[in-house]
Amino acid sequence: MIIQNRERYDYLFPGVQLPVFYIQNAPVFKEEMIRSYPRKDLIWAGTIVRQFAVIDCIEFIRNYPSYHLVLKGGAERKTLRHINEHYRELIQTERIIVDRGYLASGDFIDYLAHFKIGICFYGWETIRKSINYQTAPSGKLFMYMAAGVPVVACNIPGFRFIAEFRAGVLIDDYRPETILTAVQQIEQDYDNFSQACYAVARHFSFDKDVRPFIDFISCHPL
Repeated sequence: MIIQNRERYDYLFPGVQLPVFYIQNAPVFKEEMIRSYPRKDLIWAGTIVRQFAVIDCIEFIRNYPSYHLVLKGGAERKTLRHINEHYRELIQTERIIVDRGYLASGDFIDYLAHFKIGICFYGWETIRKSINYQTAPSGKLFMYMAAGVPVVACNIPGFRFIAEFRAGVLIDDYRPETILTAVQQIEQDYDNFSQACYAVARHFSFDKDVRPFIDFISCHPL
C-alpha cells in the first residue's frame, strides 16, 4: 500500500494490517536545483479557485499595500471573473498579477525560486468536509520546498511537517492581520526558513521515498 501518511491510512483502512509505504507527491530533489536568485513578492501556486481561499489571500494584499502577489496556475472562470471585477485596481497597479501559463515541473520549481514566500490555503469549509484535504499534503507544497520558498499555510494535519521542519508558518484563520503576522515571522528569519525548505525537499525526495517500495516489490514479485 502506497499512501501519504499514517492519518490517511488509519482513516481508509481502520484495523487492516498491510505493508505500507509512505510516499509524498514530491519531486526528486537534487542539490543543483538550489538557486540564489533575488527573491521578492508572494506567490500563489496552484488552482485559482475560491474554495482554496484565494480571495482571502487577495484581501490581505488589499489591506497591506507594501506586498504584491502573483497568482500562478489554472483559474476557474467564475473565480477569475470575480477577481477581475472586484480587484481591478490591484490588477491595474500590478499588486496582483495573474499568470496562467503552463510550466513543466523542473521549470516550475525554477520559476518559484524567484519568489520570497508561498501561500498554500484551502477553504475551512472544504477542510471540514473532506478527509482528503485534512490529511493529504499538496503537490504544490513540495514544489515550494524544492524551490526553497517558505510558506504560509493552513494548519491541518497534512501540513504538520511544515511546522516540524520550521519551513513556514501554519495559521488557523485567514484574517489579513493573521497572514501579516505569519509573513513577518518568516521575513525576520528568512534564511533559516528557506534552508529548512530544502531540508524538507531532501527528506521527502521521491527517489528516496520510493526506494523501500521498489526493494519490497523486487523481493515479492507477483
